[in-house]
Amino acid sequence: MKRLICIPAIVALLFFTSYSCGNKKARKNTAQTTEQAAVSTEPKWTSIFNGKDLTGWTIKIPGHELGENFGNTLRVEDSILKIRYDAYGSEFKDRFGTVYFDKY
Repeated sequence: MKRLICIPAIVALLFFTSYSCGNKKARKNTAQTTEQAAVSTEPKWTSIFNGKDLTGWTIKIPGHELGENFGNTLRVEDSILKIRYDAYGSEFKDRFGTVYFDKY
């Protein structure tokens, strides 16, 4: 009698286990498809700094003409855009350098 009760219980357990595993696979496949769709619709990265020079950038330093890089304030060193005020001496006068990208 105990054997007859155990067999249906084991069959039921196997059925529910296989059913739940199938749903996990379906959910996983749906998640992967959604993730792939999100990746393909994202805009591609556009680099605006070439790492070599300030081509495509306009510099503005207060008290100087637009585009004049007084004292080589904005420069590229080791592929990094850097701002240095070492040429200003003691007459800094709040002349913070600003750089603008020419597009967008």
